[in-house]
Amino acid sequence: MSSDTENTTSVVNKRNGTRFDYEVGAVLYHNDNTYHCMTKNISITGALVSAQEFPPAALRPGDICRLSLCTEPTETPGQSGIVTRLGPSDVALNFMDFIY
Repeated sequence: MSSDTENTTSVVNKRNGTRFDYEVGAVLYHNDNTYHCMTKNISITGALVSAQEFPPAALRPGDICRLSLCTEPTETPGQSGIVTRLGPSDVALNFMDFIY
């Protein structure tokens, strides 16, 4: 018989990848807007980013955006993702594909 804690954990944590605490400057692109932010954690399947102006009023769960893990947009094209959750200062993304 499983405990309530085990059942709760399996329901809450539906991620396919292990998350690692990782704070680095990032840029979130949504439509024609650019938001400077920080990653809070990241995995092969997604990331949680945070900033004081988050979540942007125009951002909704299901929206597609791009996350670049640098503050200079010309350094990397970024990773496409779908917004899965919005918090008071957080945006959770599920990566659509991963560039190796």
